[in-house]
Amino acid sequence: MAEYIQDIVNQIKGFINIEFGFCDETGTILGCSEELKVGIIDENIQEILGWSEDVCVLDDYVYQKYYRDKNVDFIVFIRNPNQDAINYINAISICIINLKNMKESYSTRANFIRGIILGEVPAADISLKARELHFAQDVTRVVILIRLQKPSKSNVYEIIQSIFPNKDKDFIVSMDELNTVLIKEVKPDDNVSLQKFASVIIDTLSSEIMVKAYVGIGALFNSMVDLLRSYKEAQTALTIGEIFYGDQYIISFDKLGLGRLIYQLPSELCRLFLDEVFKAVDEEILDEETLLTINKLFENNLHVSETSRQLYLHRNTLVYRLEKIQKTTGLDLKRFDDAIVFKIGLLIREYLRKVSQNER
Repeated sequence: MAEYIQDIVNQIKGFINIEFGFCDETGTILGCSEELKVGIIDENIQEILGWSEDVCVLDDYVYQKYYRDKNVDFIVFIRNPNQDAINYINAISICIINLKNMKESYSTRANFIRGIILGEVPAADISLKARELHFAQDVTRVVILIRLQKPSKSNVYEIIQSIFPNKDKDFIVSMDELNTVLIKEVKPDDNVSLQKFASVIIDTLSSEIMVKAYVGIGALFNSMVDLLRSYKEAQTALTIGEIFYGDQYIISFDKLGLGRLIYQLPSELCRLFLDEVFKAVDEEILDEETLLTINKLFENNLHVSETSRQLYLHRNTLVYRLEKIQKTTGLDLKRFDDAIVFKIGLLIREYLRKVSQNER
């Protein structure tokens, strides 16, 4: 809060040529036109707190107390007591009160969002509460879930806030040491901007705190009632992305493809399919080199010559590897239908491997 108060003070002091400032009930100066005084204790505060008057004059300063729930909330002071000083104090206090209300309103709205995500706000109450907290209605929003690869001592919340400073449209909620949620107001069907936002987040966190992050993007929604759905979709996107698309750092729920289908299948059904496709395959055949070859072939739309060129392989060497796989599995990866079956088999194989790891 103090840095925001000092920003206000710095703006006001261009119009007031008298020392003035703001402190809390302990006497700690939170903002002052004489910046060197910020953070020190004004010894007069403890004395004037015992006075019944709201406006107090002591040691060439005017102090005015402001209350909340019958307790002193903050105190504005200004040097050289005169009528102008009282008018200045009133103007300064209005700026401070407005700033505090804005900050508290944002904090309350962030807590409301956290409550929805945690399931603490009944669905029937969400719309009414959203109106009470002045959330803009009939706008499109999306949940962007940022997950760090490892905890960081840096303030991730503040970093993301600096990227998206519009507090009336964008809301940031820190869930735990790894997960931060951004509720972003967007234009409908603007997937290009979503990818851009996610890239900026990842690049900024990587450069400022040297930690890589994954970003899951839920589906767009127009009512705060659907915020939880979008959040769960962003969570699902990260979970499925980790299993099937480990080389991607930005995962959208509506772009999960086969990974989402496989993730929703029972494990037993997946094992049956895997046994059918790879029943005679020794794990040693699907070594790292072979998998690299196969994945590169898929990337090049089963184009053998282009794949061999990118892998720096003689075409006959690549064909030999593919024939070896065909002899073992009965699947000719140069044929589209067989390649699809093999691709699904690889995805299911990876899915079951991750499931097995999580069960240990």
